[in-house]
Amino acid sequence: FFFWQNHHHGDDEMKKRAGNISHLPTNMTPSRGNDNVLPVALILVSLFALTSAQTASAQNTHFFPEHGAAQNTKYCDVPRYQTPLAPEAFDNRCLVRAATLNDDEIEWLAQAYAPYLFFHPLEPYTMSSINHTFNNPKRGQIYMHNYLFDNDLHQESLLASTRDNNYVIHGDHFHIEHELSQNYMEGDGFDREGLSKAQIYYNFFVSEDNTITFNYYLWFPLSGPASLGLITSVNGTNQYIPFQQPPYGTKEGDWESLSVRTCATQLENPTQQQEGQEEGVENVTQAQDNTTEDQIPQIPLTVTYRPREGESALVLDCTKGQCTFFRDSTTHPVGFVALGSHEIYPSSVNEMVYSEVPKLDFLVNLQAVLVVHRTAYADGDGGYRYFAPNAKPSNVLRLPNQNDVPEKVDESDYWVSFGGRFGRIDELDVSIVGNLPTCLDNETATSTVGCPTETENRVFTFLMQMLKVYPPKSSFIEASSIVYEYLLSRYTAVAKGPFGPAASPHYERLSNPKNAPIWEHLEARNLSTGDEFCRYLVDRIPDTVRFPIDVEPIPLLKHAAFVTVMILSFVAFNIFLVLVLRRRFLREPVLQVDNSGNYKAPTRAKKRGIFSYALCFTIAYAFAVAAAAVFTVGYTLMSDIPLVGDTDRLGLEAIDIFTFVFGILGFISDTCLLVLTWLVASETWLAVQRKYHLLVDDIDAVGRHQWDNFHTRYWRIGRATFKISLPRQSRGLHAVMFSLTFVSFFISVVMVATAVYRVGAAYVFGHACRASVGSFTGICLKLPWYEEIYCGRQFQEFCLQWSEQRMLLQLWGGFALVISHYYLLTFASMSAFAAQHIQRTLDLYPDKAPAKRITANERMDEQVHET
Repeated sequence: FFFWQNHHHGDDEMKKRAGNISHLPTNMTPSRGNDNVLPVALILVSLFALTSAQTASAQNTHFFPEHGAAQNTKYCDVPRYQTPLAPEAFDNRCLVRAATLNDDEIEWLAQAYAPYLFFHPLEPYTMSSINHTFNNPKRGQIYMHNYLFDNDLHQESLLASTRDNNYVIHGDHFHIEHELSQNYMEGDGFDREGLSKAQIYYNFFVSEDNTITFNYYLWFPLSGPASLGLITSVNGTNQYIPFQQPPYGTKEGDWESLSVRTCATQLENPTQQQEGQEEGVENVTQAQDNTTEDQIPQIPLTVTYRPREGESALVLDCTKGQCTFFRDSTTHPVGFVALGSHEIYPSSVNEMVYSEVPKLDFLVNLQAVLVVHRTAYADGDGGYRYFAPNAKPSNVLRLPNQNDVPEKVDESDYWVSFGGRFGRIDELDVSIVGNLPTCLDNETATSTVGCPTETENRVFTFLMQMLKVYPPKSSFIEASSIVYEYLLSRYTAVAKGPFGPAASPHYERLSNPKNAPIWEHLEARNLSTGDEFCRYLVDRIPDTVRFPIDVEPIPLLKHAAFVTVMILSFVAFNIFLVLVLRRRFLREPVLQVDNSGNYKAPTRAKKRGIFSYALCFTIAYAFAVAAAAVFTVGYTLMSDIPLVGDTDRLGLEAIDIFTFVFGILGFISDTCLLVLTWLVASETWLAVQRKYHLLVDDIDAVGRHQWDNFHTRYWRIGRATFKISLPRQSRGLHAVMFSLTFVSFFISVVMVATAVYRVGAAYVFGHACRASVGSFTGICLKLPWYEEIYCGRQFQEFCLQWSEQRMLLQLWGGFALVISHYYLLTFASMSAFAAQHIQRTLDLYPDKAPAKRITANERMDEQVHET
């Protein structure tokens, strides 16, 4: 396209310019001393100047609206990346001596550099002349701090409200309000040929490096709703929904601006070139009475666009070929006015992505919600609506100098010195702008279509509920909407009217380049162009397809009742142990005697009684191991538990490590205590055996029940040798292991508390996931403590984890751990108590049986036998 443009238009342009070379000013006469040198020099200089101008013009883009959207409009882009202008950027570009320009020359230059502006085919709120706002004072009021200052829009009140006697404008706490009739809000509109009926305004100031800057201002009585775009991916199919959403972005009054910076010495060294003609429009470069028709200014140095005043500024360097001019012109920049918001851009784009609304990190992620500016200009038939600068009568009006107000200007121009807001500072009533979305055709964004239904796109319906356009279906959505409404209001500049030209920061000062907010997102994703970002939006949007959640939630009440029954059952079991087992064992003597007074040998029943506590401890140990296995199967790392914040002193990973390390230590201590419990029981049984054989005077049997060869071990540490007898040391070790088991009991309590939390959170969040979010099949779920966004199958798995039986394994595994450790401590303590009781009882017995009492007859028999 650009090759075709330069190839077909370059030759004609060069012929036109070459034809004007011989047309020299009449006051330039050749010197008689060298009649041939001066004409040749002038021709060479002129050729050099024209060649330079032609080269610079060829570098910049020329816009031909009749070529249509197919060649002139992109589908997706972002504002041009801005780099700071170097201080020496325009050194030697302009003559050192500044030109002295009179008012006629200024007006002529302002006409020559005035922009051509193209509007979106769907724009309902068009540009207007500012005098239409003040021509009937009865239709408006002036306010100060929301209190009525003047019941009418008298311009004397405007002047008195915000400007002092030193011509200083202040008092931004003033604002005006106009009657918002439909005819007023729609602006001046267009004629049958698509030309705007409105006027634009300009001021100028001498800027740096011997340059002059023209600021052009556009007035709109109303700023339309924000242009948004929603990107979704459902069932693997990406969908983009362009729409406008009132009341966001709507406000009374809208000043937009565009600036052209050029050399201040143009008229002293005019370049001769011919401007293109626009059918039905006066030649905007037609000279005024005191200027010549050949004095056509050169290409400007920069053209500045200001989408969202104060937030970004596009400063295009025309000397580097960054500007776009109307047709064959080299002075008239082109501006494309965005739908609704009226921001001006140098290019026509269906979806100019200005910023991305931050993700709502409160349970729900809306994938990608974009704030866009739609600058397409051609309708479906190729027609377009535009503003063209006109010299006679002029539609490019100069703003009076502040020093001339009020002495040298008419009262109808006093508004120039008003420093307040040109519109309401509160949100517009819904009855004026509505609140229903307007969806656009996804192909061209220049025609309206019906918005998708809930069946067609659930994400869009969910967004409408969050914005309260549709009634929220749950309190969860209503709570989320509070945050999201704030974000969207912030990113679409809702409510407050604008300040006027004189109060703008660029009124007499150059604007510095400033990037649009979208570049923060591009830089964060290592993207460098708008094309990369547009592809990223399509390629990286997660799929939202998921299947219905059919798993039943955890029956919390049922398990709570079962826990109550379990506690009562174990209380009864404890009573049984205390009243039956312990008392039955303590009532029986350690050693029994027969009717003749002889000691009976310890029976198997006595042995079972001594080892019964060790056996019960073993059963409780096996129960604890099984409970630990169940808990481990159902355990989820604390760092993976949602709704648990990390602390500065102890991270969640440390809690996991703590749980596992002490769980292993508890298992080791339980195992050691099991061995020592059996050793204590064995030692107790051996002590009973030894005591019996001592009483019956069976010394050999006493030696057999010492077991020294099995229990005695010698330990060598360096040169020292230690002799340890396990039966003698087992009681001390038993006490140590008992204390460790007591610690493991408290660890198990922590584990069961974790399990109770998990099942409680599973019940609460599972119900929230099913009831609040689960009713939408086309959304993504996000938690602030998670980097992942749960969509599609991942979303389903996330919701299912709150309803899995694995959560019950944690609960009952934790309860079983606590109960088993309780009985481990119980039987370990009872075993130690029984061993102490038996040992003390055995200590009451003599070391040997007392001598038998001999009767008189038995003694006589012994004497006879001895005899």
